[in-house]
Amino acid sequence: MIEKYRLIARCCDGSCTNEELEYLYEHDREIKFDAFARHVNIQTISEYLGYAFGNTKGLHLKNDWHVRFYISRFRGQRCYHLDWSHIDHVFGDFHLLC
Repeated sequence: MIEKYRLIARCCDGSCTNEELEYLYEHDREIKFDAFARHVNIQTISEYLGYAFGNTKGLHLKNDWHVRFYISRFRGQRCYHLDWSHIDHVFGDFHLLC
């Protein structure tokens, strides 16, 4: 089984530079939720951001039209990121990036 990508950076916590973010944005391509979900742990992200998961009633991450999902490059590696209230959460292969 392929290990899911983990959260490696957020645009607002000092874990990446402005140049890294600019590169991320220049190379991103919007993808659908299902493509994003194949590569990251949606349950963990949903709980962290306060979304319902599974059969739980409430707003689910995939149904929030304010959230966008992307594939891009970060520190030379493929990554996935989500734009949540204009806060980018970057997910990548932890072992290659850190």
